[in-house]
Amino acid sequence: MCRIAGIPARWQSGWYINKYFASPHDWALFYIEPYGWLPANLSFGGARRNIPKFKEFYFVNLNGFRMVANNNFMEPFPGKKFWRSDPYDNQVGELETEIENIYSDKYNYNIEVINFEEVEINE
Repeated sequence: MCRIAGIPARWQSGWYINKYFASPHDWALFYIEPYGWLPANLSFGGARRNIPKFKEFYFVNLNGFRMVANNNFMEPFPGKKFWRSDPYDNQVGELETEIENIYSDKYNYNIEVINFEEVEINE
């Protein structure tokens, strides 16, 4: 919708991590002079549409619990012999053997938050 209105926009993905769990997540960025690229997290803001403070926050902010993994959509990955599991942003990795691609419905993975703490910065 931003692009239709002439506002530059792009997609970004990575991980949302808090002290209880970690999960792949995507969000949008749009460009406004003089501020530059600003985030809009429709999943988090839209889910909190009845809480104006949260809805407004996630329009041009992200919380600090993000790890950016991908800035571009369908970027070239290293060559593979078989069809990719995720040709778009590959947030959880891929498995391939000499004879087949192993799709994510054929294996289990566990994402575990081992430590989550505030870091004090001494200047």
